[in-house]
Amino acid sequence: MKIIARPTVAPGSVAIDSGVAFQFRSELCNVQPDTAKGSSALAVKGPCTFDHAADVKCTAVVDDLYAALLRKGLGEATVAIYFNIETGSAPKPGEYKGGQMFLTVQDGHAYYHWGSDSVTAKIGPGLKYVDVPETRLEAEPPNTGTEIISGRFGCLPDLSFHPIVR
Repeated sequence: MKIIARPTVAPGSVAIDSGVAFQFRSELCNVQPDTAKGSSALAVKGPCTFDHAADVKCTAVVDDLYAALLRKGLGEATVAIYFNIETGSAPKPGEYKGGQMFLTVQDGHAYYHWGSDSVTAKIGPGLKYVDVPETRLEAEPPNTGTEIISGRFGCLPDLSFHPIVR
């Protein structure tokens, strides 16, 4: 996944690009309805509030399990959730602590971010899902507020393990 770098700004300020200030507007998170149904049951509450039912892309690589979803927001905005679970060995069912999760909203040159690097998760049998208890994602400037994410990331059926070959 390509992660777009975000500008570093002082707490309480707004992002600046060519002299234009970008302040977060929660309507950017008005995501379009899920077009596919799946086994996910995610709830997102906070400045961005929506539910997600479609399966998400999950990938197992060496000692990580990644889950990602992307939703179309208002206008040209995109809303994404990325989740990385460090498993210490090939991903397998069980409970893990210290996962990294973030929710991003991108609208043109404006980029807003909430995150946590202390997420607890339970990987289900066959790596078919990841359950996340109520988890707080804290804002990074220029946005404010806290996102609360909870529920199940239902993984697409084609999840596969990708070892790194040297």
